[in-house]
Amino acid sequence: MKKLTSILAIVIGLTIAAVPWLGLPYQAADASHAHPQSDTQHIYGLHWSSPNHGLWDEDYCAQSYDYSVITTEALQAKLQTLIYNAGWDGIGSGNVDIWPTAYSCESYIPNDSDVEVRLSIISSTTSVCGFEVSCVKFAWPYYVNSQIKDYFQGVVWLKTFHVNPLSSDSATATINHEFGHVLGLLDGGGADCGISIMHQLDYCSPQPPYVLWPNQADKDSVVNNMMPAH
Repeated sequence: MKKLTSILAIVIGLTIAAVPWLGLPYQAADASHAHPQSDTQHIYGLHWSSPNHGLWDEDYCAQSYDYSVITTEALQAKLQTLIYNAGWDGIGSGNVDIWPTAYSCESYIPNDSDVEVRLSIISSTTSVCGFEVSCVKFAWPYYVNSQIKDYFQGVVWLKTFHVNPLSSDSATATINHEFGHVLGLLDGGGADCGISIMHQLDYCSPQPPYVLWPNQADKDSVVNNMMPAH
């Protein structure tokens, strides 16, 4: 396995990244469109690249836990559309190289550390992230000198009401936003209304349209802040 098989327990990251357009209070970012980020809250694979699909690419799996509303197969199809559109795939001269797994996330549990990103749909009443938010958590930490440097896996939890229907702008924006958290970006504030996939809030006035795709500043922030070697 490409991961550290000696890790005996999954450690979940402490940072929970909430969907920012729910009207929750956030610290305002400055007018320069700053991208706050954490040195540890991103996936380890950002530091490596492969010329072809291989050891250091970002594999993702899909899973629905609210199957009566959205199926795993429908989520897989939506993610394929996002990846081969104007999303995160290919940034950093291909360091982010996103590939679907052959099976659903449940097929890889508990030994799923080889899957860099898990994206799961959960019902609106499930409290994994709190009742009102979709979020990202992290698992399988990578240690250097007994300190966590980053994680082998980002775990995305998507609330049904944020991504139903999957054809909606809300679904596109939510999934791209949460993937930004997987890559290390944090939420911005009201000063940056509507100019970034990470910075869009319901209390903006006038209300901007959803930003559906990461812009170049979003992508550059991942490349410049998270990708360099530790």
